[in-house]
Amino acid sequence: MRWNYSFDDLPLRRFTDHAGNALTAGLVSGSVEIEIDRNSQWFVRKVYLTGYPKSGRPVECEIVPSDPLHGAIINELEAHYDRHIVDSFHDEMADAV
Repeated sequence: MRWNYSFDDLPLRRFTDHAGNALTAGLVSGSVEIEIDRNSQWFVRKVYLTGYPKSGRPVECEIVPSDPLHGAIINELEAHYDRHIVDSFHDEMADAV
């Protein structure tokens, strides 16, 4: 099943400073089109980032797989958002019935 997952302030980089504080950088907003199966295994089919042209209206732009941002977003989602993505999917499906 295909499903869209939106994110706000997704960090593209996580690191620790000299004092041991966890920091994030490169916060982005957008969405991903996800393919999810009955076992809650998922993979990203498409990545979109939200951009703000001069008109001020947000626009979603597809990020092609060859762009390094594509991989960075997928890596962050897989490493830190897996449970949230699965739970959000199940919640949305429960609300649909």
